[in-house]
Amino acid sequence: MVRSSKFVVSACALGALAGAAGAQVVNVGESYNATFFGSGGGGFTFAPAWANTITQFDGNSATMSGQPTNFVGGDVGDPVSYQLTESQFANGDGTFTIRVEVSAADTFLAPGLDFDPFSPSVDTLDTLTFDLGATTFGTNNGIRTVSNDITFVSANITWFSGADIVLAADASQRITVSLGPQIDQLATGTGLRGQFSIVASGGDVGVLALDRLVLDMIVVPAPGALALLGMGGLVATRRRRA
Repeated sequence: MVRSSKFVVSACALGALAGAAGAQVVNVGESYNATFFGSGGGGFTFAPAWANTITQFDGNSATMSGQPTNFVGGDVGDPVSYQLTESQFANGDGTFTIRVEVSAADTFLAPGLDFDPFSPSVDTLDTLTFDLGATTFGTNNGIRTVSNDITFVSANITWFSGADIVLAADASQRITVSLGPQIDQLATGTGLRGQFSIVASGGDVGVLALDRLVLDMIVVPAPGALALLGMGGLVATRRRRA
């Protein structure tokens, strides 16, 4: 066996490391928060958050469940249940995608729900918001990366109704960035987090029949961090095989 006391990591080697099995930019098991809320009536009707959930970034599906309510706490419609999953993967160009996906067996929100108990008319929500990190209603705890040597590049969110894309939008300006590991597993005000809304021009977001959203956040590690990520992934793979 020939052993070398040193090595040089070239650009090509970094590219290979970026695609190494097990390379990751988010620690598996990292805790984060997610929730939904809505508004209507020109923004004057506000619904408290529902399906507020703390989960782990582990690739497994987590259930977001809760009861939509109006702004005085009264139940609106039936309880809801969504499935929340996440993943991370190398894009082959030195960048990584951190993906969060939420799906519903039926729809996120039924049409025709009245969120204003004091109005003689039916005041539905015209805006549905997915809040990664619960930036308004909870821990403000987003998805943190394994290192501070990782830079946020861009984000995109796509809302679906079945197989149809209802809206695909650049979400970069909606992201608040505070990357890097924290001592506290639920550190307030950390990680990739933000609020991502879709507005129904007809005044009722329920009629859009939204049943899935995909949020993709693109990050890039510094060259040194990228090498460590790749080697860490290789080591993790070898340990699993051992």
